Amino acid sequence: MTNEPTQTPRSQPDPVLTAKVGNKDGVSFRLKARQSFVIKKGRRSTVIGVPAFHRAAIYMTGRRSENRKLGRLLVLESAPNDEPTEYEFHGFYVRGRFRIVEKVNQHSEAHHAWQEFEAE
Repeated sequence: MTNEPTQTPRSQPDPVLTAKVGNKDGVSFRLKARQSFVIKKGRRSTVIGVPAFHRAAIYMTGRRSENRKLGRLLVLESAPNDEPTEYEFHGFYVRGRFRIVEKVNQHSEAHHAWQEFEAE
């Protein structure tokens, strides 16, 4: 289930994940979570917050070279007792208390895994 981020209501709790998502210069960075809300909307990127999650996914794409596409999926699990973590990709990021529990680095496999992923 993919939910589009909702506008930030003033009463929204502090997010457990914050992510800058969007696309620019042939690079894309997306987050799939059960719930999210917009913190700041920009022209080519949006900062979103996730109020709670068990499992979420990040999908990023770009180009390694003229003929080779990059596609990577990261599955994140909530780790509330861990130190805060940040994962950055070409100016986009996800921040919070999470562990990366799965990586799919092959473009077509990552794309398929993204389509099938169910956030919890």
